[in-house]
Amino acid sequence: MLSKAKISNELEWVSTWTGNTLEKFTDDYEIYVQKPIENDILTKKSKNINSIIFSDEHHELEFKTSLLWSIDYTKEQISTNTSPEIKTHGKSASRFIIAKSIVAFLNSNGGKLIIGVKEHKDSQENEIVGIEHEFHKLKSNQNEDGYRLQLNELIDTYFPPNIRNHQNDYIQIEFKAVEKVKVCVISISKSNSHVFLNLKDNDNDKDKLIIRSDARTKKLSGNEMVDYIQKHFKTSP
Repeated sequence: MLSKAKISNELEWVSTWTGNTLEKFTDDYEIYVQKPIENDILTKKSKNINSIIFSDEHHELEFKTSLLWSIDYTKEQISTNTSPEIKTHGKSASRFIIAKSIVAFLNSNGGKLIIGVKEHKDSQENEIVGIEHEFHKLKSNQNEDGYRLQLNELIDTYFPPNIRNHQNDYIQIEFKAVEKVKVCVISISKSNSHVFLNLKDNDNDKDKLIIRSDARTKKLSGNEMVDYIQKHFKTSP
């Protein structure tokens, strides 16, 4: 016949084994349950960026193929080019165009600017070209960090202190993997007040308010600009 002490020891062992087993089962179950949830979230995020990229441009979405396409232009290419941006900004034209898109969203209702996507206006799907093909144009850090640095320098160059010194409140830069390449997603929030780009005195766009209207960037001046500022920002220009 088993003694009370032995029975007590046996019961303690069974209790410990059951508790450990139950704890391990619970942990394993939580991992089992959590993995599909995490994978589902990742899948949804992936679907999200894909659905955005393969949609049409609108008042809160714009695509650009490149940030640095003009950076290696020669003097001859600049002098013979008919683009007003190239004529005025030379090698910095592509960076100015990105700045113009960002300020348009700031002066409107915010939105997303995605670099690395070529929009097709016809029935074709948009083409994901990525940004890696531009890394060799970066002076240092020929990677995402160098690309981010270029964008930050662009913001410091073209934007006034109330934006560049509070960049995190208005402009967020992310890199997303899509179809084995990376795209740059710039999320822009609406500004609390109207924003002008820092431009030279001889620049035709100086003192013009750049906004987003439907799927285009639009420049306002004179009475149109005053009316827009008063109604959109509910303040005096």
